[in-house]
Amino acid sequence: MHKEVYQIGVICTPKGNATEKFLFPLIKKKFDVVFFPLHNDIDYDDLKKKSESLRVVLNTAGDIPYAFDALEMIKTFEGFGKHVIDSSKSFYYREDKWLFYQTCLKHHLPTPKSYYIPRNINLLRGKLRNILKEGPVVFKGIFSDTGRDVKRASTYSEALRAVSILRKHIGTMPIVAQKYIEHGTISYRVTLVGDHIVQAITKYGKTWKEGKLFWKNEKYRLFIPDKFVTELCKKTARIFGLEWCGIDLMKDSEGQWYLIEVNSCPSMDFIIRDAKRASEELVDYLLNVHKKTI
Repeated sequence: MHKEVYQIGVICTPKGNATEKFLFPLIKKKFDVVFFPLHNDIDYDDLKKKSESLRVVLNTAGDIPYAFDALEMIKTFEGFGKHVIDSSKSFYYREDKWLFYQTCLKHHLPTPKSYYIPRNINLLRGKLRNILKEGPVVFKGIFSDTGRDVKRASTYSEALRAVSILRKHIGTMPIVAQKYIEHGTISYRVTLVGDHIVQAITKYGKTWKEGKLFWKNEKYRLFIPDKFVTELCKKTARIFGLEWCGIDLMKDSEGQWYLIEVNSCPSMDFIIRDAKRASEELVDYLLNVHKKTI
């Protein structure tokens, strides 16, 4: 009996990342894969021709420095009528940290109070001083990832320095200030595929800052989310329209959970021994999505 082979497109990094290392061999077992590695010369007509028979395209190149190139590819394939995971809207509209805050407020999701920081920080001088009286804040570029471009400040002078340093790193990218959650050195990442949690990780750090960039200063352990965290994460993924996402959370000293940010195209390799299993769940989801598009 002839077994049908499904096709899928994959937007990927030029040289491969850790998630791709585990994921691609599994995708190849279930799909005829058409890879679209990001590079400097992308021909529109070639993309259109290579993707003619594709219905589903997966993006695995979500981290800086590839994220914005990947976004253009996503929008291109959406223009061709493809189902892209994750979509351009969810990938960089809701993941925008300022819009993330607004979306959380709209849907009553617990998240730290955040402020948009004008380019001329002197325009916010009085208000910023009052904000800092309430406690430290964390400055972030709105599209920063893996712990990059994140600075904490407790005083106005520290805030000026933090913003000055960020400006050198991120150029014209807008900045937000997020109220700092006293969480010690422990944070959490919950990864979902569709409406299913495939991995939940506790991050034990050496400093307050969490992020994959600082893996040498962190240890990771699997944990089982309770009902509250499970429902919170599922609701968040649904509201943000993310099919494959990593949700970062923190818990304060009183046990209150906070959403810190959502990440499309999340890393799957925090726990190496669990990377294959988690990746298999993503591949199964891709198969189900593909069948629904037929």
